[in-house]
Amino acid sequence: MIVMDLEWNRGYDSKPIDEILQIGAVRTDESGAIRDTFSVFVSPAIHKKFDRGARGLPDLEDSKSSDISFPEAWGMFEAWRGEDNEYAFWGVGDFEAVRQNCAYYGLCFTEPSAVYDYQSAFSHALGQGGQQAALWRVIDYLGVPDVFTYHNALNDAMYTALVGSWLGEAAKYIKPESDDPKRKREKFCTEPYTAAKGKRVGPFASTEDCLNSRVARSPACPVCGKSFWIRQWHTTDSVRFFGTGSCPDHGKFIARLTIDPETLLGRLAVPELDPTAIYEYRRVCRRGTTHVCASLHKGGRRRFARRRRAG
Repeated sequence: MIVMDLEWNRGYDSKPIDEILQIGAVRTDESGAIRDTFSVFVSPAIHKKFDRGARGLPDLEDSKSSDISFPEAWGMFEAWRGEDNEYAFWGVGDFEAVRQNCAYYGLCFTEPSAVYDYQSAFSHALGQGGQQAALWRVIDYLGVPDVFTYHNALNDAMYTALVGSWLGEAAKYIKPESDDPKRKREKFCTEPYTAAKGKRVGPFASTEDCLNSRVARSPACPVCGKSFWIRQWHTTDSVRFFGTGSCPDHGKFIARLTIDPETLLGRLAVPELDPTAIYEYRRVCRRGTTHVCASLHKGGRRRFARRRRAG
């Protein structure tokens, strides 16, 4: 079994790729014990700037000073892993980043025989449903001494492997597909459409007011024109916010709200539902923070209604 972790940079440009800065992995035996380790820092070559998460990496300078490109690093990893073709990650984001980087460089990606998500496995083992616990919280819960710094790919891979060892056979839990008919109706729209030009939102007195505003929260279905409702926003940079809502006739759509931090003027758009847009939305949900709109809090719907009448 290969337990892998990555550190990567989203950047601030228009290239929707999580550029890998470090590959860390450990090889475990059937008992879950660590038998070998692998780590390589990758020279950044795609994004010109680092996002907030990347700037906070404790070993970012090692990547910046590395002369190893991603194709070289991936070749080194492939040689190290040998015949092992089962992978485990803490969450599914890193596995998608591997696919994305290999596709960007035109590299051959060998499909694994199995991919396990130890984060979901741990949540299931504790009866926590779909809650996603941070790795450091789980390590603390298990009483494992945190002798290595987090957000180093090799260190996090070792911590993840220790959680897998604690889980035992439960580590190979695979989340089943939901049979809930309501969830099936909420699948992303499959009908073709053309994304409309973004709609102006604001300006408002604060970013929160912009996020909570009716204009921002009620984009139109690009197929039929009916409005749907945004209940919460997700962001990694406090400039671009992503949310989803469902048209009862055409399924779920992604809404993207971009807010200028200086003018507090927003631009609301419903992008085309291509794989890149869906991946970007899911990545922000995993990595970013969530703003639950005011009308969902206790008494918030009444406050929001009063605010609308007063305005």
